[in-house]
Amino acid sequence: MKWSRYIDIIEDIQNTGFMYLFNAQNRTWISLDPKLGEYLDGLNLSPDELELKHPQFYRTLVDNNYIVKDEQQDIANCLQALDEKLSSKKHLNIIINPTLDCNLRCWYCYEEHLKGSCMQEEVTDNVITFLCEQACNPECETLQLSFFGGEPLLRYTKVVEPILKRLSPLCKLKNKKLWVSFTTNGVCLTEWMLSNLKSYTSNLSFQIAFDGGQHLHDKTKFFSNGKGCYAIVLKNAINAIKAGVRVVIRCNYTADNILSFLDLITDLKEYHSHANLYFSFHRIWQEEENESLERLKESLKTKLSDFKINSNINTYLGSSLSSCYGDYINNIVINYTGDVFKCTARDFSPENRLGVIGKDGDILYSSKGLDRISHSQISVCYSCRMLPICPICSQRKSEAEKGTCPINVDENVVRRNMRAAFFDLSRLNVN
Repeated sequence: MKWSRYIDIIEDIQNTGFMYLFNAQNRTWISLDPKLGEYLDGLNLSPDELELKHPQFYRTLVDNNYIVKDEQQDIANCLQALDEKLSSKKHLNIIINPTLDCNLRCWYCYEEHLKGSCMQEEVTDNVITFLCEQACNPECETLQLSFFGGEPLLRYTKVVEPILKRLSPLCKLKNKKLWVSFTTNGVCLTEWMLSNLKSYTSNLSFQIAFDGGQHLHDKTKFFSNGKGCYAIVLKNAINAIKAGVRVVIRCNYTADNILSFLDLITDLKEYHSHANLYFSFHRIWQEEENESLERLKESLKTKLSDFKINSNINTYLGSSLSSCYGDYINNIVINYTGDVFKCTARDFSPENRLGVIGKDGDILYSSKGLDRISHSQISVCYSCRMLPICPICSQRKSEAEKGTCPINVDENVVRRNMRAAFFDLSRLNVN
């Protein structure tokens, strides 16, 4: 018998007086008395010795796959669980770019905005045909439409509404859940639009980006005349909160603006008790993660301790709790041109596309696309202890030198990820 490669001992990080034996594969943990934790000697104690000393505890560990009979079978079980999760057809997630145009120009945006770009009627019809076919698929239970861009609300009446007008009644007829979400700067989110959207689905959400309090937000997000948009976006976000739809306030932080989010959260203080309001903090990708920024994050956490908000502020802000959305077989991105991609983290050039959506609603994949969607692991993944909680998406793996990991995963990286996953799972009470 052997220790599972996917377990680790987590030192006491919540002042409970306990250590924890964490299983990353099945996302469970066992509290350990510190003496027992020391006895296990960082899992250097052999399972056979443990069986002699603590047979009942040993049996519990075997029954819950902390101790396994066959190491290769342990790996195979992990791979099978991942495959079942990533290949499930119960949930279809389609990200649609109605346009790559935008009414704002944020310095950190990685998209190349194309002025005047818009999904043409022929492409929209192809998308509708595809979605209607999926709604009729008995394996599919939920359709998640996520509108991205560009600013998707710029093309609401020309692209978004025609899709929902056709899809919504069909989903009701076929007893499918229809979830609709928008990643938006919030400028165009009018009360009429909210009301119109709610007529198509009761499962509606918006991720609205802010760049700090009013002063710093307006320095980043402003119109062509130089006027900032904070007041407009805040008003629209509040209307959405009051309308009962889910609103995620995405706080795009840097070292310069992170502490100013206290002002934004104060401006929304009246709505903190609303369960449909969530604050999600994300480091702008150009900003270096360093000790100085970490200290600022801790300072913000301290300042926010008096507020009761729903947020990820007390998590690791991007842990390994979920696979990348692009790794799921039933996730695709459709650009306004009809080109098909797997995620939004690369530019939407024809060279990067995996296929196109055809006139009959079928997705015509290239050989590159077929290879991309059928391989989410590379050879080094099979021996990696981080496999069940790996934060590296298959896109990065496919772009790395063949068969090699795109990051240097040593034991310190593994243990850091184990610790982060355990902390967030225990914090969110998800296991």
